[in-house]
Amino acid sequence: MDLFSLNTGGQVVVLYFAYGSNMLAERLRERCPSATFKTLACADGWAFSFSKRSTDGSGKATLSASDGEKTYGVVYEIDPRELAKLDRAEGRGNGYERDDNFIVHDQNHTKIKVFTYLAEPTSCDQNLIPYDWYWRLCLAGAERNSLPPLQIERIRQNRHIKDPELDRESRTKALKILEEIDDV
Repeated sequence: MDLFSLNTGGQVVVLYFAYGSNMLAERLRERCPSATFKTLACADGWAFSFSKRSTDGSGKATLSASDGEKTYGVVYEIDPRELAKLDRAEGRGNGYERDDNFIVHDQNHTKIKVFTYLAEPTSCDQNLIPYDWYWRLCLAGAERNSLPPLQIERIRQNRHIKDPELDRESRTKALKILEEIDDV
């Protein structure tokens, strides 16, 4: 399977591997209304952490190469015309880079070429902690997609802190999504 493929309706789509807050379909669809669940997938040799430095000072999700590690996530089909909007939302060029040749395996161990976002090493700090609302988006996405229990537990056990800025736009949007899915 290639990055660009035809969906069942014959439309060209790109395949996106979400492993952080975008695993939650409601979050991703705010950015990419066309996002459609394709499959669960695993990134072999990649470790999950909240070590990407955000502009708000908190930790955001990223993957780092690590032998023997596995990170599970969700593959979505997205209309390629929505890529620029997703690039902006993900901070492409501002700490995250888009990898258009990322390989994951689906539940049948079939390789899938997808794109995903990876933090640049200079934008990472293992001491960062995510804000509670961001952590909850990631956890809700993992739970609602029924990722393997070990992956859910890795997210659940991560430290998180309250966002000191109660009127932060990203916090407000996240809480609205969490309320809509009854995850408050």
